Amino acid sequence: MQELFLPIHGHIELHREELAVIDHPSFQRLRRVRQLGLAHMVFPGATHTRFEHCVGAVHVAKTIVDHVNKNFKNAKNDSIQWKMCGIDNPAARFIRLGALLHDVGHLPFGHTLEDELNHLRSHDGPERLNRVSTIPYPNHDVDRTLVDLSLKPDGGWTLKALINELYKSTAKELGLGKHDAFTILSHIVCKPPKKESEKAVWISTSASIAENFPLRVCQDIVGNTICADFLDYLHRDWYHLGKPLYFDERLYQYMEVRQRLSPVDGDAAPRFVINVRATEKIRHDALTDILELLNARYKLAETVLFHRTKLALTGLLDRSLLEIGDLYEKVGLRFEKLAESAESLLLEASDDGLPLLLKDLANGTEKLDRTIIQAAIAEETREIQMEVAPQASFEEGTPSGKLGSQKDLALRLIERLRDREVYTLACKLRMADFPGAHLPGNPRLQKVLDIYRVPKNRLAYLRMMEARCGLPWGSLVMNCPPDATMNAKVAKVNLFIEDEVSPFDKYEEQGEANLTRGALTAQIKRFYELWAAIIYIDRRVWDALSEGERKNLRSVLKTFFFLEPGADPSVVRAQMEPSLDILRKRRASRSGTTSVDEEQYRGLFFPSGLSFDNPTIK
Repeated sequence: MQELFLPIHGHIELHREELAVIDHPSFQRLRRVRQLGLAHMVFPGATHTRFEHCVGAVHVAKTIVDHVNKNFKNAKNDSIQWKMCGIDNPAARFIRLGALLHDVGHLPFGHTLEDELNHLRSHDGPERLNRVSTIPYPNHDVDRTLVDLSLKPDGGWTLKALINELYKSTAKELGLGKHDAFTILSHIVCKPPKKESEKAVWISTSASIAENFPLRVCQDIVGNTICADFLDYLHRDWYHLGKPLYFDERLYQYMEVRQRLSPVDGDAAPRFVINVRATEKIRHDALTDILELLNARYKLAETVLFHRTKLALTGLLDRSLLEIGDLYEKVGLRFEKLAESAESLLLEASDDGLPLLLKDLANGTEKLDRTIIQAAIAEETREIQMEVAPQASFEEGTPSGKLGSQKDLALRLIERLRDREVYTLACKLRMADFPGAHLPGNPRLQKVLDIYRVPKNRLAYLRMMEARCGLPWGSLVMNCPPDATMNAKVAKVNLFIEDEVSPFDKYEEQGEANLTRGALTAQIKRFYELWAAIIYIDRRVWDALSEGERKNLRSVLKTFFFLEPGADPSVVRAQMEPSLDILRKRRASRSGTTSVDEEQYRGLFFPSGLSFDNPTIK
């Protein structure tokens, strides 16, 4: 064993095989990836990395395994349906490896680009793990006392090849010789693939692994509810934000692995649980600890992850990529081409290098540049008819054709992101603004999520709003979280209670005699209330508007964003015309124009279903 020193945990003991994995370039890449993305633009201390977090997660995983085994060693026959189990050394080694590599597929601003904005495929699928782990590094060498030098692949060590070599004996100890170590790791840290054909194979392989291996237990300890991932990042994030949390280890003492003595519906797989005992001996301190962890996670979301300035910068990032993606499409390059190019560049990049990377994407491929030049020449000579496009960016400049002007806009948006030129809030729609239950299943809210999780719909709304309201091109950005559940999964931790295993939130729902007297349910609902769709506007444009114009703009932005089910689109659209007239008069009063050309949207509809044109004018 050797040691690394980290904030929060201090000295962390690591096996030599784990150090060999850490030393591999695919893992060292995580030193360039921040844990909290754009949060450092609001909280200067939030510059810690995925590298630090992943190593810290190994320590938490070890602590959990140690307490599970201690409880198993001291076990008494306290159940007629469930026996207590331990975690043997080979399984523990894979749990540690899973904790170490659970984030190895992360890219700079990964959660933002994948989960929030839907520009890239998810980091926690097998596709990303395979891509990261199959990159060869010809110049990388492994400790000769661990691996025979003659085994080095011709192209160099990939992370996948290294894991298979280092952990092949551990896989055999588990009786999993027909599955290589990388496959076992993948099924611990990855979600199933989305393609049905691949998903069926994945499920079959998981079942095969689980025959001789506590796969569900490993998954839960590494990265499910209260797990190695969560317990490390929660305390690490608050530490670097400057508000350290007290790390109470009491909850570890209640962690166990339980297995049914008789299968139910064919399921007898071991389960990772927190034992809170039966009613007469309930461990209320355990329940309080879970509530405190849930509250700390809520506060992290409320204070940091959904800080209005961070979300405004996220909107700038989104608008930059939306404009770049539209450019790619106009020159005949698939959206997948942009996603592939972005993923390849991000694998080599850092958070600090994002502005340069975005500029590389905007400058594009040879085909993109050639098409922009040809389009500009064609426009000047009027030899061909181009699709009508916005005429100029919101800052003065000479457009090099309409596509060139769009490229210039994208580059200016990127510079604004780099220089932290924050847009100001124009309007905000909260969950409370939608009639019906304040729950993720609200059908009106679900309609909004379905519309705006699609990148093209966000771009259409922003551009059409700029055109309809006479606003400069690029003056609006938005943030609309695609999921209203807001990560309250801590509440779903498995409790061992009353001689049964039940998720905390499900047990809490059982009548009035619940465990926390409604405190858990109330906290979960607080998570839901964090959801909001926000439209931001260029501060200079906002400052130039009168108070009356701002009021009319807010009304227009909200109305065109979402159409109430059952409402008559023609009536709603006509009701907005007086507000639009006020904004158009403001546009007409300005000398010159830097606004979007309206003609390209004649006869079209906003993503909400409202028409761009006034329905009363034929």
